[in-house]
Amino acid sequence: MKRVFKYLGLALLIYLAYAGIQAYRVLDQAEVFKEAVYETEAPTLAEDFPDNAVLVFSKTNEFRHHQAIAAANQLFRDIAQKHNLPIYFTENGAIHNTEQLKKFSTIIWNNNTGDVLTPEQRQALADYIKQGGHWLGIHGAGGSRDYDWQWYPQQLLKATFIGHPLFPQFQQATIDVEDRTHPATQHLPARWQRTEEWYSFEQSPRVKGVQVLASLDESTYNPKLDLLMDDDHPLIWTHKLGQGIVFYTALGHNGSAYQEPEYQQLLENTLLWLMNE
Repeated sequence: MKRVFKYLGLALLIYLAYAGIQAYRVLDQAEVFKEAVYETEAPTLAEDFPDNAVLVFSKTNEFRHHQAIAAANQLFRDIAQKHNLPIYFTENGAIHNTEQLKKFSTIIWNNNTGDVLTPEQRQALADYIKQGGHWLGIHGAGGSRDYDWQWYPQQLLKATFIGHPLFPQFQQATIDVEDRTHPATQHLPARWQRTEEWYSFEQSPRVKGVQVLASLDESTYNPKLDLLMDDDHPLIWTHKLGQGIVFYTALGHNGSAYQEPEYQQLLENTLLWLMNE
């Protein structure tokens, strides 16, 4: 009888733990459990709003990286102040319209998840980049499985997210910095060790012609077998899209990532490079 109560107690503990996790998800990740929201009324920009500004967009319709979004926004605010760059923060997807996007030389998508734009807004962003605009995507901006807008993973990102480790979710691993001459990564060591939620992709974007700047050494961490990418596991890359430039970094799940000097410098270098291209 004691053994029965022991197993019943263990089952109850497991159930309570599971219920606690689900409650946390509902409270902390309410976005996952609600209908997607799309803004249709654009924000009002001041009449004297400067040209060649930076747009930081952090709208989410799926999982929300609360701490990472806040930390990245603060980092870009500090970078803009340091270099006297005009910068604008919003979660209003309707800013993606032809007229207002003309004000920005670089758009940063800060950990956006899910489909966040209407069809008209999607077209405005695609046209903006093809006509010479610059786009920087950070971590979650490439971390959704099922986009309705297939142009986004296929043409913009050149990669389709398939998952990340869970047990444990965050692991220490080594990044091979393949290009230490590029302005974004010239400050990094050849072998860069850090702890991260390591994204995997269906296929290496290298085969689609991107310039890979850094990749994951898969021998230095323990993913599930279906997350391995056959030793070609890019994490940071860039490519031309029409007349514009796309830059993506899969790093930055935790807010603490934006306190790391190497990653801070990477994002600062990248933004300055894009602003001057």
